Amino acid sequence: MKDRFEFLEKLRQSLAGRIDAGTLQDTVNYYQEYFEIQMRSGKSEQEILEQLGDPRLLAKTILQAEQRSSTVQKEAYEEATGEEGKIHFHLGQKQITMPRWLAIILGAIGLVLIVVVFFYAFWLLLPIILVTTAIGLMVRILKDLFR
Repeated sequence: MKDRFEFLEKLRQSLAGRIDAGTLQDTVNYYQEYFEIQMRSGKSEQEILEQLGDPRLLAKTILQAEQRSSTVQKEAYEEATGEEGKIHFHLGQKQITMPRWLAIILGAIGLVLIVVVFFYAFWLLLPIILVTTAIGLMVRILKDLFR
């Protein structure tokens, strides 16, 4: 890495499009200030660059921390609002929220209904199947008798 400007540009490029623009600018500003503070305290630009390492690796670490932070924020929101243990369905523009236990019960009822409809259809078709099978056997027996 030649200098801090190249470092900051590579950091910016590595984060661009992967985090929102405000967070990206805040991050770049933070590291610009970090360079200035460290240089005022007597460190050289090269020492700071070595201390920070590869900006792409730093960007990866920042992205991972951002993901963990958003997950923690989501869990805290769900806990604070009572949304914990709920399932969200999106139907077009509409969102349906229900407790997880209710979604499980509705899923089980749906499965039972599918099985019942299948067996009911089979039960309705069973006489037709039996009659056609019996007719086929009788035709075969009659053919064998008249040969």
